Amino acid sequence: MEKINLLTKDFLKVNIMVDTVAGQAVDLINRIGIFDVIVRFILGFGITFGMLEKTGILGKNMQKINALIAVSVGIIAVLAF
Repeated sequence: MEKINLLTKDFLKVNIMVDTVAGQAVDLINRIGIFDVIVRFILGFGITFGMLEKTGILGKNMQKINALIAVSVGIIAVLAF
């Protein structure tokens, strides 16, 4: 039985043989690192932009400023982890 170190991020990466095309596609995306970068950025951007738009804390019709702040938070989310 293989020993797994839970203190590293490698414990999530398990080599599993997949038989379906969709499973192979998800495995390829996981190996490239899309889930590590793109998903974190999209979540950071989406949540921040949505909150800024919904609350209107910076004022009405400030989509460009809200987007700039949300992009910054998305980049920080990617670089922080």
